[in-house]
Amino acid sequence: MVQKKKNTVQSLNRIATIILLSIVSLAAVNAGTNFDEYHLDGKSFEGKIYWDKPLIRWLRFTDTIEFKDGTVSSKLSVKSGYKPSQYHIEKSNGTLIFSARAVRGEMDYYDWSGIFDGKSLRDVKMIWTNDGAVRHFVFDQK
Repeated sequence: MVQKKKNTVQSLNRIATIILLSIVSLAAVNAGTNFDEYHLDGKSFEGKIYWDKPLIRWLRFTDTIEFKDGTVSSKLSVKSGYKPSQYHIEKSNGTLIFSARAVRGEMDYYDWSGIFDGKSLRDVKMIWTNDGAVRHFVFDQK
């Protein structure tokens, strides 16, 4: 009788372990699917970039932000000598928040940040630091 109870307990433990592993695996697969839906690599976005200063906000330049092979760049920044830089992402409330730092020199770099909602970019900011001067830019997707 004791051996039968022991075998039953072992069987229940195995079944519980299998169920738990199945639930964890299913959650991991679903998390990966949701993440891929919002993945940025291979996407590019056209828009206008402008200096975020009230008096010259009207001066806008066409630019394209491209995410490729784990890096982000913009056509205007590449023309200015910045190389594509690695971007980082954080998932929050069904969106991806991305950030990156592109460096052209020791005191010459810019920091990108913005939100990707699965279809478009929003709240994209670029802070350019050059020899101690800091300038704030905004990118609006078309």
